Amino acid sequence: MFLCKFNNNNLEVELYHGTTASETLFAVKFNSTANPNVEFEFPEGVEVDNTETIYVECTNLENQASPASDFDGYATMFKETSS
Repeated sequence: MFLCKFNNNNLEVELYHGTTASETLFAVKFNSTANPNVEFEFPEGVEVDNTETIYVECTNLENQASPASDFDGYATMFKETSS
């Protein structure tokens, strides 16, 4: 599971995965004023080996000039284990 927390509204959040330097888009979500955080859940998991990368790319969709609309947030990846 990926959890992205933001202090900005109106962001497009994209997750990329694959061989480092050749990652491909595999998930997209948007946030809003009512729901500023974005959560990606993958019931079957996402396997990453030592030649692969996962990265998060955020695009600011606000119509304000910087710095008022600069991205401010973080992304956390959780590894869930069965009990």
